[in-house]
Amino acid sequence: MISIVVFSCSKEKSFEDPETGSNYMPQDTLHYVDTMSHSGFRLISTDSVKEMDGITFHAYKNIPDSFPEDTTYSFLGDSSGAYYVKSFLPEWGDQKVLILKQHAEEGDTWTNPFSVGGQSLDVTFKVVEKGISHPVYGQSFESVIHLEILINNPVRTTGGDSNESFISIGDVYFAPSVGIIQLNINNPLQEDTSFYLLLENIG
Repeated sequence: MISIVVFSCSKEKSFEDPETGSNYMPQDTLHYVDTMSHSGFRLISTDSVKEMDGITFHAYKNIPDSFPEDTTYSFLGDSSGAYYVKSFLPEWGDQKVLILKQHAEEGDTWTNPFSVGGQSLDVTFKVVEKGISHPVYGQSFESVIHLEILINNPVRTTGGDSNESFISIGDVYFAPSVGIIQLNINNPLQEDTSFYLLLENIG
């Protein structure tokens, strides 16, 4: 089973100008829709700012389509081109995740200690391409950064036969003033948990 989630971007609130055009923080309202379950939520920027762990985080409302009263908040922070998220997806909980280093070069990597379902994992992001054009739903985004997502090999760490230290579990693409435009996650151990996040610009 593959679950597909669509980001819809509307121009309700935009902060883009010559000073912030290279900012990889979301600047618009994003709409996440699971096209299999037909559920989703809107990620809406607010004016709220919060200092956490020495990083300035901007608050975004998560408003579910089906139950808007169950609104929660996500926090996205930028520290000199290093982008962090907290409470972005329910599966991530309140963990702080360094998802992008804007100034890293191709081939550079960084690792986040991560916990999912009570299990500890090292989640590593690797810069695959920078400054590329990437099409999503017929729209071409420029100055895109493409990262590969890897985890420490659970087979090797438990004494299995595999010699691979890391397993690739997906890719993520970032565009200026938008943030994530595409995220592909594939669980090598549980195929039915694979999903895609895509950005659809509905103007």
